[in-house]
Amino acid sequence: MSLRIVVCVKYVPDATGDRHFADDLTVDRDDVDGLLSELDEYAVEQALQIAESADDAEVTVLTVGPEDAKDALRKALSMGADKAVHVEDDDLHGTDVIGTSLVLAKAVEKAGFDLVIAGMASTDGTMGVVPALLAERLGVPQVTLLSEVSVEGGTVKGRRDGDTASSPGVSAPAAAAPAAPDTPGLLRSVFRRHAAGVAVITAQGERPVGFTATSLTSVAAEPPLISFGIGTGASSWPVLSEAGHIGVHILGEHQEELAARFARSGIDRFAGPTGWHTGPQGVPVLDGVLAWLVGRVVARVPAGDHIIVIAEVVDGEHGPDGSPLLYHQGRFTGLRD
Repeated sequence: MSLRIVVCVKYVPDATGDRHFADDLTVDRDDVDGLLSELDEYAVEQALQIAESADDAEVTVLTVGPEDAKDALRKALSMGADKAVHVEDDDLHGTDVIGTSLVLAKAVEKAGFDLVIAGMASTDGTMGVVPALLAERLGVPQVTLLSEVSVEGGTVKGRRDGDTASSPGVSAPAAAAPAAPDTPGLLRSVFRRHAAGVAVITAQGERPVGFTATSLTSVAAEPPLISFGIGTGASSWPVLSEAGHIGVHILGEHQEELAARFARSGIDRFAGPTGWHTGPQGVPVLDGVLAWLVGRVVARVPAGDHIIVIAEVVDGEHGPDGSPLLYHQGRFTGLRD
């Protein structure tokens, strides 16, 4: 039976914007950009790691909020979540944590769950009580403030770091609230403000593999070298770890769906509607991109939980000029005048 993971997320005002209260003393969300709460983004990452290590798992992201809250769900789906549920009701405007936890509990029950994961707190209210209230309403045990979460043999286990580290564990169904790490969280927060071009990396094994990357870098002109990073736990890594050649595709701003598809886990990324053909050196080449390159892998350099792949460009092609797809503030976007 599939492990059903529900991640509760929140659409919050950007902390770098001019946040203030409206006349009704609720947060004014009209005058500031919103995004997926960074602490909830970490919760989604934890859920995806658990799902990837499970034989069969499904990750559903759930939010309660206005129409714009769909942006938070789109972000979570682009990270690899399988489904999204949006509870939208104007009468919920200004609801406190008591009411919010009740609505979340009803939605979680309807979706079905074995494990509920929530961020330690939201970055706008920072109360941190919704996970506990939600667990109480669902009638399941909870473990909170976790730096690591895993599921082993039907038991939810975690690590809680403090003056003395501990490893609490409860039986599923359960609720968990991971705490955001310090420096990794800071790194993610800083790089949310760094606009990066979006590329898709491909390689050919027994089957074609590919993933969305924002780490593509031009390393040298002579010889022409490029690099990108890939996590050692990524589904594409087993093929990339042995591939002699790789493909690099620069996406246009009209290809947001393609970028999201190659970021999603548990699907055949090369099935329709993806258009592709076999290119030089047997590398899968995507159709309709702004430009593509084929590179011969010359080095794989370990870097933490990632590998930096360096390749020498041996072939490629670019089409007419077009606006590139960018990744900024946790979402896909394009250039703006």
